[in-house]
Amino acid sequence: MVMRCKYFHAAVILMFSLLAATQVALPAAGSNHAARILQRDARGLTIAFTPQRWYVETEDFAGQELTRIDFPGAILAEEEGKPQIPYHVATVAIPWGATVSYRIVAARSEPLANVRIVPFPRHKKLDDAHVDEFVFDGAVYGGSQVFPGELVQISPAATFRDHQIIQVRVAGAQYQPQQRQILKYDRIVLRLDFAGGRVLSGTKQSAHSSAEEELYRGAILNYEQSRDWRKPVTAGRKLSRLSSLQGTTFYRFKIRQEGMYKIDGRFLESNISSLDLSQVDPTRIRLFNNGGRELLRHIDAARPDGLTENAILVVDGGDGRFDLDDFILFYGRGVEGWEFDPDQRRFVHYINHYDFDNLYWLSLDGSVAGKRMQIATSGQPGGAVVEEYQGLAFVEEERSNPLNSGLNWFGEQFSVTDPNATVNLDLPNAIANRQTDFNFRFAALNSGTHGFVLQMNNVEFANATFNGNAPSQGQYVNMRIQNFQFDATGLLTPGTNTLQFRYTHNASFGQAFLDWFEMFYPAQLRAVEDELFFYAVPDSGLRTYGISNFSSQGIQLFDITDYADVKQFTGATVANNSITFADV
Repeated sequence: MVMRCKYFHAAVILMFSLLAATQVALPAAGSNHAARILQRDARGLTIAFTPQRWYVETEDFAGQELTRIDFPGAILAEEEGKPQIPYHVATVAIPWGATVSYRIVAARSEPLANVRIVPFPRHKKLDDAHVDEFVFDGAVYGGSQVFPGELVQISPAATFRDHQIIQVRVAGAQYQPQQRQILKYDRIVLRLDFAGGRVLSGTKQSAHSSAEEELYRGAILNYEQSRDWRKPVTAGRKLSRLSSLQGTTFYRFKIRQEGMYKIDGRFLESNISSLDLSQVDPTRIRLFNNGGRELLRHIDAARPDGLTENAILVVDGGDGRFDLDDFILFYGRGVEGWEFDPDQRRFVHYINHYDFDNLYWLSLDGSVAGKRMQIATSGQPGGAVVEEYQGLAFVEEERSNPLNSGLNWFGEQFSVTDPNATVNLDLPNAIANRQTDFNFRFAALNSGTHGFVLQMNNVEFANATFNGNAPSQGQYVNMRIQNFQFDATGLLTPGTNTLQFRYTHNASFGQAFLDWFEMFYPAQLRAVEDELFFYAVPDSGLRTYGISNFSSQGIQLFDITDYADVKQFTGATVANNSITFADV
């Protein structure tokens, strides 16, 4: 049986301000400025590939001088161990069913003598970090043939919405290993010829939105020419998934902090100048958000099919109107937090590597009834009352990228000359004199013995020591990642707690990073400024929870385990500014 961690929020509801509402806008697509069409007709086109400028750099890699060449907009060849050649890449539309041939009309080159071009590196993963190792393909670097042997590569035809397209790759340079020379092409003129296929000139094509046209214009080099080659759009092309959203105005706002948010009519009227509040049907108010998590990188991984509607609570006084004092209540969260791993039965933190804010979309004029919070009823309280929960804290900051590439970003940097750092943690509900569990991840930038002395509130509780890696031949850097787990008792106090780091190294050149740390500690079920978020770890049977320290009796309880299907809890006992409820 899969066990889910239940997540609750109890609060006296307050008003949170949101960013001003805005209309949806789509960014324009980019273009390839190095490729220019010189001539086109029904059976082909002529293209000039001209780099705007060249970048030529010579670097020392493990005692070898290697030359790197590039130009703006280039795509680098990614064949491990082979010369890193910059390519022009252009997407060209062709008639449906046509075959493509090419010929080079003109080429102008300039030699770079006495150089050895840098190879594409071998990517290796060591201790959860990626390192680059430069190896040389002997057949290329020790041979007599120019690389690449062909300046032009044409991909097989593919489908791009209503178009058939090819990708044209033109090498910006060639490497001559025997002469230790790079031929740098300042201009290549290419003729593409199309044979066969269907040319649909004069055929009426289905209308496309301006956003679609901008997409095509930015992606297809011969956009104007391609308009006559589009496949006619069938009547069933529109997605039924979007039918309920068509003709709807969306208002976008951002959320960074987790909380229960309240939007009333007065706020809407003051922030949306075009809104006529009397025309808002409370039953048609809808809210959309996809949870704030990163999309999984694997292309086949499951992901939301468009926008996910979130359950909300709409309080309109029962008169069917949305007046100034009526309001929308919903659960909002940021892009970082915790999730429960049912296999390991432990909490793990997550962040979003690409943004700090979670985007929400509010609709006030749709034609479909909105999703509303369902009611969950408290069980019958009984037995011992649980008055503490699993406290959680983590820090992961993406400050430093030592390789200036890839996904490996780290937080605080330490060196022998700058060895100290402190992190202040606000833990208002921490229970003193109890055990705290810690997880740390550090990264060493170089070899030698790296050490961290760890203190909490000036009390030393652990030493983390590990050896770094030395770069092998051809490697630029060889990082070492190391995880540590510690526990200690009696370190925390309710309120501000200070975690202190002191770095050591057995030589003068040591450098290391803090990647992240996690803390797990017992905490009291006490409201802080009239609200409390807490997890209830899966357990057998019914458990009774008691939360105190609210400022009034107006306490509301929500099950926020599923961000899109939040439930309002009823049947709880409220007395003496506290709430007691039971749940499995």
